[in-house]
Amino acid sequence: MIKRTEKINEKIRKFEQAFIPDKESLVLPKIEKILLALDAHDWVKKSSRYAYRVTCELATSHRADVEIICMAVNDEEYSESETLVDEAVKYLKENSIEAVGSCVIGSPSENILRLMDEEQHDLLVLPSPYAERVEKESQDSIGATIEILISRAEVPLLLLPESRIRPDKITDSILIPVLGREDVPPLEWALIFSEKVTALKVLDLVRREDIERFKDVSLNLLDEAVDDDLIQISLRDERAPLIKGLKDIANEMQIDIEVIEIVGAAIDSIMSKLEKTSLLILRTGLAQEKGSSLVKEAKRNGVPLLIIH
Repeated sequence: MIKRTEKINEKIRKFEQAFIPDKESLVLPKIEKILLALDAHDWVKKSSRYAYRVTCELATSHRADVEIICMAVNDEEYSESETLVDEAVKYLKENSIEAVGSCVIGSPSENILRLMDEEQHDLLVLPSPYAERVEKESQDSIGATIEILISRAEVPLLLLPESRIRPDKITDSILIPVLGREDVPPLEWALIFSEKVTALKVLDLVRREDIERFKDVSLNLLDEAVDDDLIQISLRDERAPLIKGLKDIANEMQIDIEVIEIVGAAIDSIMSKLEKTSLLILRTGLAQEKGSSLVKEAKRNGVPLLIIH
């Protein structure tokens, strides 16, 4: 292993400035208004019912006054939509949650984006798939509407596929990947969704391609190779205060936290942890990586997915 001389440290600092973004503060957001978009078609009705039950649990556990707008959007009139919206509103009100419903005809994505802009919602909840037919045997599509909303929605998006996970259990095991560059981890949202029974797993992930890039930089600048272990330490140094801060806050909130250090391909590493995950939290860039592979895998595995912009 090469000794970390001041010369190497300076090169590492320059590398980090080029490839790792500024840290974000751990300020807990507020959830006061939720837009719950429902779909009454047969192939997604179960997911829609799951979505309003999960939304109810989140609103109840949030311990604050939360207003929920239940909305169904179809490109043509569909009588089942009104029935499902009324069912959701009734369920929420029976659980002492303020809720109203509406049915709209038109483009699902455009109407959802318009309402979110007008009403200033804090969270968008959708069954997955949404607003279009995606057969169960065709798991390689998440649907154009969800693709558009991932790209354009300015608030966090909670996707809820038909799932084996009970609505009151989706916060039991939260997985958040911590990567460098543009994928700064949404730690504040992991905390706001956490309960005392939550097992919070932080995947401290170093991409293999970042190690190779670091090697190339070190060879060009130092004319010698840097040991892989040293590179991993260097790549994790910038995020260390962020993870330490998360640990301190999690301990203060009496939330179990585990940091898992992994080196490998981002998508493969995250997919390997989905089986024991009840909620996956991603940044938009990672959610869209490689044709939205992680969104598809979460849907295929019935894992709720929170996407943060």
